[in-house]
Amino acid sequence: MFIIIFFLVFLFPFNSFSWDNATHRLIVNSAITSKLLQKDLQKILDENKSELLSGVIASDKEDIYKFHDEQICKINIKEIMEKLLTKTDSKEIAYELGRISGYISDMNEPLKLEKVEGEQFYTVVKYEIGVAKQNFEITGLSAPVYIASLDDYFSQVSLRTGKYYDEIIGSVDNIEVVKDTTRELIVNSINDTLSIWWTAYENILLNELESTVVFSDDFINVSDKYLSLGQKEKARQFLITGIRRNPESVILYKKLGRFYVKNDLSGFAVDVYLAWLERKPDDFEICRELALAYESMQESAPLTFGKYEKKAIEQWEKLLNTAYDDEAKTHLKALGE
Repeated sequence: MFIIIFFLVFLFPFNSFSWDNATHRLIVNSAITSKLLQKDLQKILDENKSELLSGVIASDKEDIYKFHDEQICKINIKEIMEKLLTKTDSKEIAYELGRISGYISDMNEPLKLEKVEGEQFYTVVKYEIGVAKQNFEITGLSAPVYIASLDDYFSQVSLRTGKYYDEIIGSVDNIEVVKDTTRELIVNSINDTLSIWWTAYENILLNELESTVVFSDDFINVSDKYLSLGQKEKARQFLITGIRRNPESVILYKKLGRFYVKNDLSGFAVDVYLAWLERKPDDFEICRELALAYESMQESAPLTFGKYEKKAIEQWEKLLNTAYDDEAKTHLKALGE
């Protein structure tokens, strides 16, 4: 058995510890030609394809004596994602995205979710060499999504990939039997590669944007970007940081308050608006926001015996005979005043 394994590794020195190089190239080329990436990133990869493909096989050369089991993949994906944040050269970005695609793909290989030892070594090599000889029709690609949590992503991939273990391990002598399943694993690899690339590039742009923030509008722009990516907590924290650095900026208070109201946290919005009104008691625009926040609190806590309704009425009454007079009268009428 040892002689057989040694012979296979000798023949395929850089192919035996991960998906075969041909399979990796299939995955990466399919991701590029899908044209599903951001326009700027697509341009970078199209113009630096040789660097990208060099990166794809680099991980195998670096780890020639290691199987890329799940744990190795997780560590390397996180390290490369962090490393990419400081990259500005297009060639370097393409190369690192190539490297990371190799680890992403290997996480979609069921036989290597756990550490490979003993006779399983031969089984994995046999399966992956067999896969490399197949032709796969690539369909069913999905638009990439931003991955807010790598740990959550890892868990999802592990559960999704692990369910195919028994099917694959029992069919390594007849790859045709599991060709459809293998095709699905390859398509999953392509979709995951697209999403990780998308995420990495968005993080690069965000890192550049964060390094330039100075004014209130800058903080709002970064916060809005995080919101568009579904990262609500980072969006909130950036607004709070903006207020600390620009304590006289009412638009940041208003933005943060509205964030809380929209996310059913009107009590926090009230605190934000009251903090501003301590500075500017006659800011009628914020009085209006405060009144709306109190109304929202009353709607979500109807058993408070009108406690927040009364506070809303107080704010609307302040707005009578101001630019908000008509709106104030409408709300006061609805509140029974």
